[in-house]
Amino acid sequence: MRVLICDDSNAYALALQQNLETIFKDLSIEATFIVLNHLSDLKQDLEAQKADILFLDIIMDGESAIDWWLTNTFVQSPKMVLMTSVPEEAYKLSQISHALFMVKAKTDMAYLKTLVQQLIAAVAKTPSDLITVTFRGTTYTLRASEILYIESFGNNLLIHSKQETVKIRYTIRGILKKLPVCFLRIHKSYIINMNFVVRTKPNQFVLDGEIALRVNPRKFSELEAQYKKYITLL
Repeated sequence: MRVLICDDSNAYALALQQNLETIFKDLSIEATFIVLNHLSDLKQDLEAQKADILFLDIIMDGESAIDWWLTNTFVQSPKMVLMTSVPEEAYKLSQISHALFMVKAKTDMAYLKTLVQQLIAAVAKTPSDLITVTFRGTTYTLRASEILYIESFGNNLLIHSKQETVKIRYTIRGILKKLPVCFLRIHKSYIINMNFVVRTKPNQFVLDGEIALRVNPRKFSELEAQYKKYITLL
C-alpha cells in the first residue's frame, strides 16, 4: 500500500509518518510512506503513479488544498484524510466525496488507527483496480479484483481467475508490490486474494471453487492471523 502525506510542516509530516508506520505494522499491512511538502510535488506524484491513501493538510503555503483539489483531475484518486490545525477551514469539506477529517491537535493514536482502518477497508473495496506490469518491453494490464491467486515459477507467473489462467513474464516479488492490500503471500510460490478465501484449515487456505493452497506449517499461524486482521477491517 502506498501512503502519501502532504503537509507544509515537514516536522509534523514526519511525526505523522512515524505514528502511521506503527499502526500499519500493528495491523500487519505493508506500506510505503512518501512525505511531500508542496501541492506541486503532490500533483507530480499523483500524475506519475498510483497512491492508495493521502493525508492532506487543508492549508498548504497559505492556499486552500480543498480548492486546489477541486480544480485538478487525476485518473486514480487515493482515499483521503483532510487535516487541519484550524477547524473553521473545514467548511468546504463536504465538496470532496468520501473524505475523512482530522484535527491535528486532537488526533491521538486511537483515533488515527480508526481512520487508518476505515481507509484500508475503503481501498480494499474499491472496484477500479486495474494494474499494469512491464517486463522486457511487454506491458500487461490486470484487474486485481478478478484474480483468485497467483502462482510463480522462475520469472513466470500464472494469474488464476474464475474465467481463465493467464501466463505472464514477471516475478512474484515484483507483482506483490503492485497489488492492493487484499493480497497475501502465503508461500514462496503463491499469492492469494483474501477476498476469495472461504475457509482456512491447518496449513491450508481454501479459496472459492475449493482451491486448496498449501502453506508452510511454520508460518501458517502468522499468515492466518494476518488474514483474520484483514477480515476485521472490512
